[in-house]
Amino acid sequence: MFSITRLPTSRGRSMAHQLAIGLIRVVAALSLILAQASEFPSPECVARVTDKQERPQFIRFEQVLPATGGPIGGYYLEAAKGTPVVWLRLHNNTTCPIALSMTHTYVRIEAGRNATHVLEGEPVDICFDLEDPTGKGRISHCGGHTFGMARLPGGSSLLFGVPAEYLRRGYLVSVPFVYEWEGIVFIRTRALRRTTVFGPNELPASVQNELGISLEPAQGDDND
Repeated sequence: MFSITRLPTSRGRSMAHQLAIGLIRVVAALSLILAQASEFPSPECVARVTDKQERPQFIRFEQVLPATGGPIGGYYLEAAKGTPVVWLRLHNNTTCPIALSMTHTYVRIEAGRNATHVLEGEPVDICFDLEDPTGKGRISHCGGHTFGMARLPGGSSLLFGVPAEYLRRGYLVSVPFVYEWEGIVFIRTRALRRTTVFGPNELPASVQNELGISLEPAQGDDND
């Protein structure tokens, strides 16, 4: 006996093609996550604060520079050429590494191997939220998507830029992170993420005057 196999119609072929592409994308995304996760060791670290006068993680003003035009620190926040960008420094003031979301995949070759830890003082496209000062909402600098992860070792710091107009309007800069052993998947899902916050009033008085900032006292940090 002979069996007859029906050839798929053009519509069927099109749907199958779309499903195949979708599956490939899912597999690629999972492979990226697993590859990055393998760079993050799992043993729990006892986080001890290095500078007892500061919070475990905190943000400080670095400098104001004119934008070169286009995206600032990623894909979703832009500043016109010549407009001011406030560069901030995120400090990990503990003995344990933290994991941060990024707007792109962070991989650096070091000694012939992939390295995911950020170098001291390196400018990095980390994800952060801009919190409306009236509590009406937030702007997510990542567009709700996470493209990569980076590891900030204990006692280290990194730089990231924020268009000055948001600080001028009173937005708070909130950086999500987790300790390395807590699991990188929790950063964007908010299931178990921590944050450290920087308010416009934490800028030096001279910078506030330069940017035309006149606000109420800075809000506290919900970092724990």
